[in-house]
Amino acid sequence: MKNITFIFILTFVLNIPLWANPNTPQKPSRVIAARVVDNKTKEPIEYATVTLFKLPEKKLVTGLVTDAKGRFIFKKVENGTYSIRVNFLGYEEYLSDNLTITDNKNFIRLGQISMKPNSKVLGEVSIVGETRDIDYKIDKKVVNVSKQLTATAGTAVDVLENVPSVTVDVNGDVALRGSTSFTVLIDGKPTILDANDALKQIPSASIKNIELITNPSVKFDPDGTSGIINIITKKNKLTGISGMASISAGTFDNYNGNMLLSWRKNKFNFTLGANYRNGNFPMDVENRRKTFNNDTTWVTSSEGEGKRNFNMNSINAGVEWNITNQDMVSVSARLGKFQMNMGSDLNYTETISTNNSTISEKKYISSEDADREREFYSVNTTYSHSFPKEGHKIDAQFNAMGREAYDNSGSQLTDMDGTITDGKTNIEEGPNKKYVTKIDYTLPLPNDSKLEAGFQSRVSNSSDDTKLYNYDTATGQDVIDDRYSRVTDYNRDIYSMYAQYNTTINNFGIQAGFREEYTNRVISSDVDNSETTIKRWDWFPTLHLSYKLSETDQIMTSYTKRIHRTRGYYLEPFITWVDNFNVRQGNPGLEPELIDSYEATYLKDFGRNYLSVDLYYRITHNKVEQIQSVYEDNVIMRTPENVGQDYSFGTEITLSVSPFKWWKINLMGNLYDYRVEGQMNDQDFSRSSFNWTGRFNNTFIINRTTSFQINNSYQSGSVTAQGSKEGYYSMNIAARKSFFDRKLNATIQMRNALNTISRESFSEAPGLETYNKSTYAWPMLNLTLSYTFNNFKRNFKKRGDGESDMDMEDF
Repeated sequence: MKNITFIFILTFVLNIPLWANPNTPQKPSRVIAARVVDNKTKEPIEYATVTLFKLPEKKLVTGLVTDAKGRFIFKKVENGTYSIRVNFLGYEEYLSDNLTITDNKNFIRLGQISMKPNSKVLGEVSIVGETRDIDYKIDKKVVNVSKQLTATAGTAVDVLENVPSVTVDVNGDVALRGSTSFTVLIDGKPTILDANDALKQIPSASIKNIELITNPSVKFDPDGTSGIINIITKKNKLTGISGMASISAGTFDNYNGNMLLSWRKNKFNFTLGANYRNGNFPMDVENRRKTFNNDTTWVTSSEGEGKRNFNMNSINAGVEWNITNQDMVSVSARLGKFQMNMGSDLNYTETISTNNSTISEKKYISSEDADREREFYSVNTTYSHSFPKEGHKIDAQFNAMGREAYDNSGSQLTDMDGTITDGKTNIEEGPNKKYVTKIDYTLPLPNDSKLEAGFQSRVSNSSDDTKLYNYDTATGQDVIDDRYSRVTDYNRDIYSMYAQYNTTINNFGIQAGFREEYTNRVISSDVDNSETTIKRWDWFPTLHLSYKLSETDQIMTSYTKRIHRTRGYYLEPFITWVDNFNVRQGNPGLEPELIDSYEATYLKDFGRNYLSVDLYYRITHNKVEQIQSVYEDNVIMRTPENVGQDYSFGTEITLSVSPFKWWKINLMGNLYDYRVEGQMNDQDFSRSSFNWTGRFNNTFIINRTTSFQINNSYQSGSVTAQGSKEGYYSMNIAARKSFFDRKLNATIQMRNALNTISRESFSEAPGLETYNKSTYAWPMLNLTLSYTFNNFKRNFKKRGDGESDMDMEDF
């Protein structure tokens, strides 16, 4: 592994002289640079539009946007006199004095450009234009959510269906670079919910951007096989009251609503938000299972109707206080409830045969129902202090999170005459609490360099009270089974320290860091007073490199080491009944997965279009798979095991093209070779498959108030440790119409427009073969109405050069 890392870095570094092309004569650098800030808070303004005009003819030369520090720089400016215009939503326009570049005066540093907030709602021309759907930074991709019309009525999951690096299966479960193991952050803060549960409860209308961090730096927790998905929610930093609200209704009892209010006055900013969503996804289900025991074979076939229902609601509030120009403190809280109900009513046929001769056949009805509830809360406090030197600061954060969990899963078998013959109900409930303390320090160094360091503690504890009830046919009552009832306590503390160095040498950027973590985990049970303890140290290096070939061409490469810590119930050494036909058992000796991830990116800008090409290679050590086996006649047991290693090597290509101003095309493809290698039951099970996903998205701008979008996607099949799963194609369609100067937006959308989505999988193990298929109901239609007022509406002025500044934010 060290050799691979060394070759990876060395190849990049040795090629830098070739990219720089030293044989080309170098002209004296002619540069205009500055930093854009808020004139009151002195906070940098990111994404401000900066335009360079040549005087006296006021000819447009070029334009760009400011970076995260509010900085911009125009390079290779020809001799002459120029003017700079800076625009940003909610701020008064800035226009510079005349700036003259000559051979003797070839570097103009304007220092800080202070922009004054404009509290009025401008009654100017509102223009719908195009900005990039995805912005690429040295360590992440930033997705512009306002571009996803087909996800208007949905959640973060629906947005992620149309972005690179992410796939979403028919159950709404997300995978990042082919892995379902990733971390979800909300505004950079952790959440107490499981990753997929968190994404399903955040309405898309409240999301500003989504950051995809496939190779995170050491500032982030190293948890998750494939990286981090950071949800950036909408906020308003302008003076006065602003707000937005939306409601949506659709087929199969799908409806939701959400609102967000913001009030800023002097040094205070208050926010209040709420959302509610009810989502139903009915489906047709078909299953087949075959188990073997000596000469006896059980074949169980079933078909019928299934359901998945999500019900989510939450309320959040926060206050931000800019105590001084150097000190800021904020407090925010979120309270909510997440419910998921899954179930089915299936007609079963069970056949028992010996030596290929049928000895019995039984028909019955199985009703399965599983409820999952999470009442959750979080309180976040932050403090930030900026020292006199620009970029010199310290940030402190404390997060307290908790949830009450309740899981109820059961099944009931009924003869065709309606008599209940068997039934099992498994209940798990208990609290979970987590406390995160984090301190980050940033020290700027000469030559545009900086050193970052920090400390973090994560203290968590939870308790699960598990009970199993069996149906008594004699009394018609559920009776507790003490053999499978217990209380399990989980305690896990993680302490981390990191240091990271960033620098830029001409067009070459370096970000290198190192993180050390100590984990102390104790799992105990009241059944036999057993206790499992793990104490371990882990280290995580990261390296990010970038090189700017030209104003339009850039390459980036990185290496990170990550860890995936298994869930608590994966370590339980006892049997838990899921339903009449399935049990699970944990594995206290399970090792965490360790991941080495390599990545390289080429980015090309050409006008309104861009191309990005990613190469990635990921190795997962101690690969964990849910292994199936026969527990008893016609009952399957699933147990997590470290089965070996898996490898993913592939390329991700994104092409954004605008053939005309009214038509934008996004092509996204992810092609990778997947291999899983290891042994199971003393037999080699190595498998491989060539996997790919493709997306072909079209957006049509009919006029400044009307747009139309068609999103097509295909997800190929893949192998697993014990079988395979099939691929599927889907199409989503949406149209949007704006009214009342774009304050009111109406969006109608159809998901699974061609009724092509289904989930099909196969698996086999000693004494076992299974086949499962789910096909979702159709058509899925939604109508969404959204209204915005005051500062959430973005208005831009008509420019003097005949062009218009452009609005991509829909709210």
